[in-house]
Amino acid sequence: MEDDKRRRNTEACAYLYPAPLLRLKPLTRPLLPPNVAARFRAKKKNHTVNLTRTVSDLTSRVAELEVEANDLRREQTWLRSLVVARAQGRAAQASGDGGG
Repeated sequence: MEDDKRRRNTEACAYLYPAPLLRLKPLTRPLLPPNVAARFRAKKKNHTVNLTRTVSDLTSRVAELEVEANDLRREQTWLRSLVVARAQGRAAQASGDGGG
């Protein structure tokens, strides 16, 4: 009777847990302490916050540099027009002196 019961339990176990699952190797890596995952999440959050801050700082710096570049372009155009006007004035004065 006991042998029969043992045989049925073994068959049920083999049915529920096929042979490949019974031969699984135990974990070879050591289990990590529970606070490691929490530390990783904290580091990741800190890294994300730092990246967000860097992005916002660089975005504001880009806006400042674009304004400065526009100011310099405007100044360059103004100086170029002064140089051209002065050159035209000298050319007109030189042609006026030569004719008289």
